[in-house]
Amino acid sequence: MTSRSLSAPRQALARRGTAAALCLALGAAIAQPGTDLELRFEQAQEAYARNYWAEAYQAYGQLAEQGHADAARIALQMWRHGTRLFGIELQADERQLQRWVQVARCDKPAAACRALPPVAAASRTARARP
Repeated sequence: MTSRSLSAPRQALARRGTAAALCLALGAAIAQPGTDLELRFEQAQEAYARNYWAEAYQAYGQLAEQGHADAARIALQMWRHGTRLFGIELQADERQLQRWVQVARCDKPAAACRALPPVAAASRTARARP
């Protein structure tokens, strides 16, 4: 049965059904895994802007572990300059730092950066540089 054989009300209903299906599909496409990362990145940015350094650092570090390149760059800078700029010692182990560097250097789309293989665990802890 084609749309030509449908009555006008049935055609309108079919168009609405198609529009509803497209909206659902679009909503599913928008709700991708990266969306949560971007929301959490914005929350980390807000914590940083409010001078909640430890909270921001923890959030950036978690995002960096999950492949967020901008968060990795910020976490590395905070680790490196933490004592001097923020007056607190920010810690990361060698494996974390290697992972953050790996993610920060990623010049691929965000999904590809998130898919980078994890760095092998290291045994020693690195401390913020004075």
